[in-house]
Parts: sequence; structure tokens; C-alpha cells
Amino acid sequence: MIDRVLLQSHSGSICGFTVVTGGAARLVFGYDSYGNTCGRRNEHIEGVRLSGLDHTDRKYVFFLDPCNIDIVQRKIRSIALCVSLCPRHELGTYSDLKTFAMVNGSELCSYELAAHKYAVLPERFNKCPKLPVPPSKPLPVFNRCTPLDVSCYTKFAEAVVTFVGDNSSLHRLIAGVAASKEIIVGLCVLALVLSMILTIIVRFISTVLVWILTSLLVLGSLAGSSVLWWLYIDHRLNRNDTSTKVTKETKEEAELSRDGGQALLVYAAAATVFTVRPGLSSVFGRFPLTSTQCELSV
Repeated sequence: MIDRVLLQSHSGSICGFTVVTGGAARLVFGYDSYGNTCGRRNEHIEGVRLSGLDHTDRKYVFFLDPCNIDIVQRKIRSIALCVSLCPRHELGTYSDLKTFAMVNGSELCSYELAAHKYAVLPERFNKCPKLPVPPSKPLPVFNRCTPLDVSCYTKFAEAVVTFVGDNSSLHRLIAGVAASKEIIVGLCVLALVLSMILTIIVRFISTVLVWILTSLLVLGSLAGSSVLWWLYIDHRLNRNDTSTKVTKETKEEAELSRDGGQALLVYAAAATVFTVRPGLSSVFGRFPLTSTQCELSV
């Protein structure tokens, strides 16, 4: 139960860290072409123009040319802006864009263009939406202004068909899969059979595996304890030989040698305790004494 709680808390912490630091809000709320997240107060990005804007009131993503879709790169080849309202009716002229911005407070051209000058600015041809602007409505979850015109989706379907029909790499991939379908199916069946056999083997040799692991643990503990006791005895013998042959040993060296010997003694004793206890527990836990054996032993 505790292991399950720890695993779930660890997984939750990893998921939370990913959501917080990975910019997951950009997928839900959307973002413009300058790195700003819509509906949020953004921080300035060094070297990126028009970044760090306050888009608290601009919650929707609006594309200047939403029907210009690049199938290869899997994105819309258009400037994306954060706007406060998607146009519900068709806007046919730049004067309509100006009126829409002045009445609704939603500026559909680039941020550096003043709304009351849309009709006269020379940058309007590149930084304003392509005319006529089709009516659109925001998606219920991802806050993107989606055109209501069906012809836009028709172009998307045509582009997909063209991409699939003209892509030779895709054709080679499909042809390779079709030519090797028998091998692929055979490998899948073989993997299924081997996994079932392995599951059955693990089910019946679990006891053997437990004994092997227990034996390795006991042998490793015995080896560690033996090494510690050997080091302690060797230290004592060297200390006795040195004390009999050398009479001018300094007091500091003697104290250090004595402390080292005491530390080895403590380590060896502790290792012996932790070796004997799991060993006895594993043996008597696997083979508990019966009542008859207890009476005979008494």
C-alpha cells in the first residue's frame, strides 16, 4: 500500500513538473507568432519582437490566413495573433476591419498597427488578415478561431490527398509493409507465444527465484562481515607488533590507530547482526518449527 502511494505521488510530481515547466498551457490557451500565450500576462523573450505583451483580455487565437495549410510541416502558414473576439460575420474591406476593432475592441491586424489607421497603412497587405475575412467561432476547448466556411476544409482534404498521392517515401513504406506482412505477422505471433511461456515459467519458478535471491543476500552479507572481521583482526595484530617493536610512537598516532580499530569492531559487529538476523528469519520463515519439534527441543 505504501509502495503504491509512493509510486503515485512520484508519478504525480513528475506530471506536475512537466505541466508547469513544459508550457502545457500553450496547448490549451493557444499562442501567437511572437511567443505570447493568449489569455495570460507574458514575460519578454530576449531578441523576440512584440513578446512580453499582456494578453489577459485576448483569449482567442486568430490566423490571418487560416486556410493556408502546410501539410508537410503540419501547421498553418500564417501569422497567429491573440484577439479578444472572433469575427462572427464576413469582413470584406479594411474599413470593416477598422469598424470591427473600434466597436468590439478586437484588433485583427498585427499588434503594432493602430486600429483607426487600418484603411490607410501600407503594411495592411502583409500584417492584416486576407480579405475577405470569413466568419469564425472559437473552439470550445482550445480557443482557436475556426472558420465556418466549408471550402477551407475542402482545401485541407485536397492537400492531404495530394500529399499522400505524390509522396514516394510513403509509397515505399506502404509497399515494404505489404511485402513483409507475413514476416511481421509471424514475429507478432512468436512474441505473443514467448511472452505467454515466460509468464508461465515465472509463475512456477517464483519459489526458486526467491531462494536464489535469499541465498545471494545471505552469502553477500557473510562475505561482507568476514571481510570486516578480517580487517579488524589484521589491524589488531599490526598494532600489537608495532607497539612491541616501536616504543617512541606519538600519542596522536596511537589514538588514531585505536579509533580506527574501534570503528572496525563496531562495523563488524553491526554487519554480523544484520547478517544473522535476515538469515535466521529467512530460514525459519520458510521452514517454521512444528509443535512436536518444539516439544522435543524442550
